[in-house]
Amino acid sequence: MADRTTTATMIPAASSSRKRARVPTTGAGDGGGGGEGRLGELPDELLLSILSCLTTRQAVQTSVLSRRWRHLWRSTPRFDVDPAEFARPPPSSAPWLLHGRGSTDPWERLRGFTARLLMSHAAPVLDAFRLRVATPFHRRADVESWVRRGIRRRPTALELAVGPPPGRFAAFAPPSLPALTTTSSSSPSRLTRLRLRGVVLESAFAGDLRSGCPALVDMELDRCKCFFHELSSATLRSLAMESCLWMRRPLGTNGDRTVSVVAPRLAYLRLLTFGHGDCKVFRFESGDSISEVSIRGGFNLINLFRLLRMMPNVTTLRLSGFGPTSKYLRECSENFPDLHNLTTLLLDRCVMNYKFQILRLFLQNTPTLEKVIYIYIYIYI
Repeated sequence: MADRTTTATMIPAASSSRKRARVPTTGAGDGGGGGEGRLGELPDELLLSILSCLTTRQAVQTSVLSRRWRHLWRSTPRFDVDPAEFARPPPSSAPWLLHGRGSTDPWERLRGFTARLLMSHAAPVLDAFRLRVATPFHRRADVESWVRRGIRRRPTALELAVGPPPGRFAAFAPPSLPALTTTSSSSPSRLTRLRLRGVVLESAFAGDLRSGCPALVDMELDRCKCFFHELSSATLRSLAMESCLWMRRPLGTNGDRTVSVVAPRLAYLRLLTFGHGDCKVFRFESGDSISEVSIRGGFNLINLFRLLRMMPNVTTLRLSGFGPTSKYLRECSENFPDLHNLTTLLLDRCVMNYKFQILRLFLQNTPTLEKVIYIYIYIYI
């Protein structure tokens, strides 16, 4: 290193005008490289992993980097479309796949992009299929077609969110969830995570979960219109059901909205109900495995305690939006569940009037209770 340094300092200044030998690079504009600098030297598998961290539209935009990147996005194992990216039209110089051929309607740009993308995408299976969209009334068939084609790629995660963004209200048509199993493939479903918001779940949905999803461990239903009344899964570990509209049973049955849950491996449960049409009664036929529960609104305390009776081994309990009335204090005491493993109780936005009688019930009947957390409580004078 000392000799090289000495030689460099002895070069005359005039020699700096000479052309230096070009070091071979794989720049973005070389026409045959794979990206700029060392990024282009990475193997395709690692580049695809990087592209999977982007939304699908962003991944398609990388096709302008070089010849190698031109079709790389077609093999990304994730499909992630966000309508917010189509609020503004891209410049006219953008690749043909990125815009709706001059359309000024955000939905038309989204529809054109998604339809062409599904035809061009070449990955045989997907790690994730994510679609967030506010569906116009006359376009629900498009969304159902896109999801159906995504399910055929046997994703391990399926996330479908339909409706306006939070805090905004708009008329939209909730699409029905296509069958989670495909008859064209003899391979079983790879689905491990299912998150649905604002979709219609027909009665056949229960059968899909019971026999067609042998690897499902995490499911979240948010503001869905449900026509099924039994949920059974031998593998499910985490379940969240929030603000779902449970339809009455057909004529000839008992006509109620009781939902039966059979999940022997379920460890985490989150329930949120409110408003007309919500299910007020859940029946857990195998709730011994549940250790963490979060319940908010929609239940009176008597139904809440009856529900907790089905989960005797819960260790962490979070209650939100509950408040006792003097009329039911005695009946609440008679129906208080046996929670001998409860160690943490979290009360959020609960009414604590009547001399904290409900809290007293917990303190007197939960011998292992170690921690009580108040996030926000109401005391009316």
